[in-house]
Amino acid sequence: MNQRTSPGVLGMSYSSAEAVTLALAGVLVVLIAIIGWRAWQRSRVTPEERERRRLRA
Repeated sequence: MNQRTSPGVLGMSYSSAEAVTLALAGVLVVLIAIIGWRAWQRSRVTPEERERRRLRA
């Protein structure tokens, strides 16, 4: 029997564990995206800094 279609506690448990895994994976993806976005924002050169560098060179 396929565990996904089998009735009973094991079938419910498996789908619950799968849902929790997918939810945690989604949270992980969102956190990595936020961390990446913030790192990218910090690494950008502001227009003021660009002008300062242009005047120094």
